[in-house]
Amino acid sequence: MQNAKLLIQNEGIDINSIIQATDESAVKSLLGMLSEQYISIIKPPQTGLLMMTVQDSFDTDFYLGEILVTEAEVECRGKTGYAMVMGDEPERALLAASVDAVMQGDNEDLKKQTRGFVSEQMEKINSIREKESALIAKTKVSFESMSKG
Repeated sequence: MQNAKLLIQNEGIDINSIIQATDESAVKSLLGMLSEQYISIIKPPQTGLLMMTVQDSFDTDFYLGEILVTEAEVECRGKTGYAMVMGDEPERALLAASVDAVMQGDNEDLKKQTRGFVSEQMEKINSIREKESALIAKTKVSFESMSKG
């Protein structure tokens, strides 16, 4: 079983980040496709609190507070998948756990479909972030170029 930070076979793609940023209809679409592939729920989505640890400017850990998370565990053809996502997001937790189980399995067609979905969502997310960055960049002020009046 892998941890909650899922990576697609050493490709450096963080599935949880992509699933967290994916729109609701796409999550439901892939979850529907994967559930048809013999996915059984071992541990249904359950919310809980997790202590958030961060580092201050002196590299000292401290507890910022608790965050709400949802975790789930599924099985797909003998492989167990586990995921934990931020927020009260049962479908996203199930999807992330399902993707984890699928990527551990030996069904190459299903893996290919899953990779395609993840790649498509990653492109959409990157496009949105680039547009946001461009809008933010327009508001940047260069104080060195401002003249005294």
